Amino acid sequence: MTISSRLRGGLSLALATTLSLGAFAGATAANAADEPAMPVETRAAAPFVAELTTEIMIGDGVGPGAMEFSHDGRYAYVVGVANGTLNVVDLEAKELVRTISLGSEYADGVVLNAAQTLAYVQVGTSYFAPNVAVVDLASGTVIATHTFKHTYINDLVLTPDESSYYITGSDDVMKVNAVTGEIEAKQTVGINMHAMVLSADNSKLFVKNNVYTQALNVLDPADLSIISILPTPGEDVHDLVLTSNPDVLYGVSFNAAISMSTITGEILTKQGVGTLISDIVLSPDETRAYTAVGRWGMAMSANFTTGVRSESYRTIPTGGGSEIGLNPVTGDLLSADTGYIGERGSSVTLINAAAVTDPEDQVATTIGQDVTFSTIVEGIKPHYGGGLRWQASTDGGTTWAELEGQNRSELTVEVTPETVAALYRVSFSDDFWGTSGVSEAAQIVVDGPKITREGDLPAGTVGTEYAPIVIDAAGQSDIAWSVDSVSRAAGGPAGLALDPATGTLSGTPAAAGDYVLTVTVTDSFGTDTKDFNLSIAEAATVPGPGEEKPGTEQPGTETPGTETPGIDGSAKPLPGDQTDGGSAPHTADGSGLAVTGNNAATALFGSVLLLLAGGLLLSGRVARRQ
Repeated sequence: MTISSRLRGGLSLALATTLSLGAFAGATAANAADEPAMPVETRAAAPFVAELTTEIMIGDGVGPGAMEFSHDGRYAYVVGVANGTLNVVDLEAKELVRTISLGSEYADGVVLNAAQTLAYVQVGTSYFAPNVAVVDLASGTVIATHTFKHTYINDLVLTPDESSYYITGSDDVMKVNAVTGEIEAKQTVGINMHAMVLSADNSKLFVKNNVYTQALNVLDPADLSIISILPTPGEDVHDLVLTSNPDVLYGVSFNAAISMSTITGEILTKQGVGTLISDIVLSPDETRAYTAVGRWGMAMSANFTTGVRSESYRTIPTGGGSEIGLNPVTGDLLSADTGYIGERGSSVTLINAAAVTDPEDQVATTIGQDVTFSTIVEGIKPHYGGGLRWQASTDGGTTWAELEGQNRSELTVEVTPETVAALYRVSFSDDFWGTSGVSEAAQIVVDGPKITREGDLPAGTVGTEYAPIVIDAAGQSDIAWSVDSVSRAAGGPAGLALDPATGTLSGTPAAAGDYVLTVTVTDSFGTDTKDFNLSIAEAATVPGPGEEKPGTEQPGTETPGTETPGIDGSAKPLPGDQTDGGSAPHTADGSGLAVTGNNAATALFGSVLLLLAGGLLLSGRVARRQ
């Protein structure tokens, strides 16, 4: 990994003093000739509100400059150009949390080691930074200061093993021991060597000088010997950025984002994006480059896919030169309002990456009510190819269709069976970021119908009207009941019916048995099913004329142990009497024991009564027959 820093705050003055004010003015005038026009803000009403930027104060007139980010993306380490400080900004809390004094009047570029325990900061006096301060970040103290004879340092690159670092100055390139500050190698290749980057394979050190020779110098990182010098006539490049393609570097000139060949030095593409720009950062996919145009008060985006800058911009403080960095974790940009000598800025601006929050499911209770899905929008600017569009899917998310006219941060839907069955999400795009995406899907959540009746159904009797019973349920106005099945080998309880509109079970059972009724209720929101036990008994037997009623004696029948009068009124002998030839006498109580004493008298009295009763019955029958 190559870690580098560039001269930030002193760019204008460094150029002017190294050449002459006239030479710098001439260079500026030449580039101003093809300066692009400022974007024009649309006056169309925005359909939604998004938080695009947040300004974070560092300190009045401190001139925030170069920056580095912590590995977790939580913190930014921002140099205070005008007061010689290193400032720690909490990007989540969006506030300054620490200021480290560097013991210098002036500071510029900063580089962190891989462990992020040390910071190497360019420091000096009188608006120049010819020295390097080594800062222990844990204690917040300067543990060493390496001094050099340069007028200033333009850029600093740490070697992969962190044993050395490279610096460019007004007239040479040096390799320096990172611990002792001793110069290990030195090379002079021109004047005002302004940008430097180490190749991904660490085999080449590219150094761009912008005066007289205007060349891309290719050096051996080991000893700084010259591998090649590639002419780049007419291009003052103030920053160099590696790409995934080892044959191409990106950079910025005064007004444009450029790409150049590392083999020939040829300028491959040039895209006007602003004016007097000095810093550039690539998007992760390398299709965009972002730069801060302090003179316009705008952060701009170069589009390498189309070759034409985006007209969508982000507002930053208007002033002098500005620096920009990309948070590798969140994808947000951070712009530093550096300003110029005598007009230093005071803040950094967090430029939010394009994002939407996922809409949440919405609970509905009745058909016809309205529910509203919503999303929180950040970093998306309407117009210029950016915006929101709500989408719906009726096939479970396989295909999606845009909902016409629904481009706000909220979507209101009327609850119907069709909308309950659909899914909803929001899609977004933004041309500044060159990105698009979709949220997770949400839906309308409803409580389906519920059978509330508990326990078995009341029992019934065959042939007897069943007392109507309602199978209670809660649901929408279109709720309907049905019996899905009846469990019994002999079939269902014929004669009973369930009213689908009211849930009332009624009728006259025609078949006995124990049944299990599976009842279902259905409405616009769904279904519910429950089993109920139902017992139907046989009808009670009612005797007809001349039929025996169960459990009673009918006239003309015998009861064991008694003597029943005959049709003529004479008494029939009891079974077992002496007259039937039996060997033992039959007692009146049927016990088989002899009846004597008072028992005999009682038996005789009972016989008389039986005879009298038999006569009455006989006379009654005769009377009826007459």
